[in-house]
Amino acid sequence: MKFQSIENSLKKLLVVVLSTAIFQCFSQNYNRFYDQGQIEFNKKNFYQAAKLFEESHTMIPDVSAITYKLAESLYFAHSYERALDYFTEVITKSPGKFPMAYFYQAELQKTLKQYSDAMSSYKYYNHFFTENTEYNIKSQKQILSCDFAMKNNVLSATAVRKLSAPINTMFSEINIAEFGDSVLLYSALSPNNDSTEFPAKMFFNKHVYIYESLIRNINEMKLDVIDLSISTDQKTAFFCACTDTIGSKDFKIYSCVFDSMKWKKPELCPEQINLDGYRSTQPYFTKIGGKDYLFFVSDRPGGQGNLDIWCSQWLYNRFLKPVNLGNTVNTIGEDVTPFYDTVSSTLYFSSELHKGYGGFDIFSSTGVPGNWSEPKNLGLPINSSFNEVYFSISQNKKRSYFTSDRDPIKIDGSNYYFNDFYYFNNTFDSTKIELKKDSLLAKVPISVTASSKQILALNESISINSQVASSTNTYGIYFDHNQPEINANSDYEALLSQYLKILESKSKDFSVLQIQKSFSEFTDRLKSFIPFVKKGVKIEIQLKAFTSPTGNQLYNTQLAQRRVDIVIHFIETYKSGILKSGIKITILPPEVPVSKDVSENEGIQMASQRKVEIKFIQQK
Repeated sequence: MKFQSIENSLKKLLVVVLSTAIFQCFSQNYNRFYDQGQIEFNKKNFYQAAKLFEESHTMIPDVSAITYKLAESLYFAHSYERALDYFTEVITKSPGKFPMAYFYQAELQKTLKQYSDAMSSYKYYNHFFTENTEYNIKSQKQILSCDFAMKNNVLSATAVRKLSAPINTMFSEINIAEFGDSVLLYSALSPNNDSTEFPAKMFFNKHVYIYESLIRNINEMKLDVIDLSISTDQKTAFFCACTDTIGSKDFKIYSCVFDSMKWKKPELCPEQINLDGYRSTQPYFTKIGGKDYLFFVSDRPGGQGNLDIWCSQWLYNRFLKPVNLGNTVNTIGEDVTPFYDTVSSTLYFSSELHKGYGGFDIFSSTGVPGNWSEPKNLGLPINSSFNEVYFSISQNKKRSYFTSDRDPIKIDGSNYYFNDFYYFNNTFDSTKIELKKDSLLAKVPISVTASSKQILALNESISINSQVASSTNTYGIYFDHNQPEINANSDYEALLSQYLKILESKSKDFSVLQIQKSFSEFTDRLKSFIPFVKKGVKIEIQLKAFTSPTGNQLYNTQLAQRRVDIVIHFIETYKSGILKSGIKITILPPEVPVSKDVSENEGIQMASQRKVEIKFIQQK
C-alpha cells in the first residue's frame, strides 16, 4: 500500500509537471503574439498589430485586456465593424473595467449610422465615467451631433463620385488640388521596395514646367511631403514636410520661391509658423482684402483644443504673430484642412466636434480673419457618417474636391474604410456655391486620416491593405507547346527566352511584345508586394493553366500541371524567395481542350492559349 501510495503521488507530480510545462509553453506563445502586437501598435502599424492581437485572442479569448487591444488596433486600422464587435465583447465580459471601450463603442456606432445607439452609449459613458474631462465634453457634443444627424438626413441633389485613373493608384493618396488648365498636384504614399517604409511624395498629372519643376524640387528633399499650396501669382509655394521621430511625425511648414525661371531650394518657415516642439501642418496661402494670409493647423499653446486652425498675415516680408481663429471655428477637438475661397469669402474646413454626421465633416464659415460666421455643415451627400476632409475648389472654380473614407473594401472578409478623393462640379455667384444636379465624379483610393496627427503614420498601415485590396489584376505567363521535358524546377525565364526566339521566326499572329509585356508587368507586380510581405501581409494568388488542343487529354492535363508547377517555382524563388512566406497560392482546374484536326500553322496561331493565367484576388 505504501508503494502504491508513493506511485500515485509520483503520477500526480508528473501530471502537475507536464501540465505546468504545457501551460508555460502556451502562455509563452500567446504572450509572444501579444508583445509583438504591442510593438507594432506603438509603431502605428495597426493592421499588423491587429493580426498579432487576434492570434493571442484566439488562444485566450476570455482575457479582456487582449480583446481590448485587438479592438483598439482594428479601430485605428479603420476596420470599423470588427472593432465595434470586439469593443462590445469587452463591455459584455468586463463591464466598467475599460472606460474607453464605451467611448469607442459610441464613436463606431455613430460612424456606422447607428445614431440612436450611439447617443445611448455616449450618455452611458458620460454618466458613469467622469475622470476624463476631454472625452466627457466630446461625448456631450457628439450627443448633439447624433441628434442633428437624425433630424437632417435629407440628401441634396449634389452628385458625388470618386476620381478616375490615372490619379487613382494601388497606394494611398493624401490630398489633391487643381491648378491652371486641369493640372492636378497631389501627394501620395509610395512604397519603398528596399524597406517597409512608405514615404510620401508629390506628383503631377501634366507636364507643365512651373508645376513639374516645383514637384521635382520638393521631392528632392527626401522627406515625407504633403499639403501643397501655391500663391495666386504662382511665385511662392507652401507645403508640409516631416521626418519620422520614432512613432510620431514631426510636421513642419516649408516655403519655396520661384525666381529667375526656377524654383529655389525649399526653406523652413520661421518660428512664428513652426513653433518649436509643436506640429504645424496643412498650410493654405491666400489673399484676402488685398492682404496676404497663411492659414495652417497646429497644436501649439493658446488654442481651443488639440489641433486648431491659425492664420498669420504676411507683411513686409515677414509673418506676423499667428492668430487662432477662435471658438467660432475651432473646438476642443480637432479642426483641420483649411481652404479659403476668395470669390465667396468663405473658409472651408473639417471638424470632428461641430454638429455633423460623422467623424470629420466639412463646414463653411463666411468672413475674414477676426470675424467668422457660425460654421455651416455642407450636408449630405458631401458629408457622411464617415470622415470628410481636405475640401478645395479648383482654380477655375468649376470643381470642388474633398477626401472621404465612406466606401469600404474587403480584406480577409472584413470591411476596411480607406480614404478616397471625390469631386463635384459647381457653379458660382458672387456669394455662394450652387451645386449642379448633373455633377460628375470618379474614383481614387487615398489613405489619409482625417487628422494630421495620424495622416502618415496610420497610412503606412492602411496603404498596405489598399494595395492588396485593389482591383483584380490578371497576367498571362506563356509557354511553347513543344516542351514535354519541362518540370517543376525548370527556369521559366530560360524557357521564355527560347520560346520568344521560336515565335520571332515563325509567328506573326501573336505578338512577341505582348508576351514580354505581360511577363514584365507580372514581375513588376511581384516586386511591388515586397514591402507588404515584410509587413506581414498575406497575398492570395490564383493560378489557372490553359493548353492548346494539339495534344490528347492526358498529355494536355499533365502539361498544364507542369506549367503551373513552373510558375509556382518562379514565384517562390523570386528575389531569393522573399515572397514565399507571404504568398497563398490557389490552383484552379485547367482548361485542356482536345482536337485531332489541328495543323502546324494553326498550332502556332494558338500560342495565346498556351499559358498560365495569374490573378491577384479582387477584394471588394
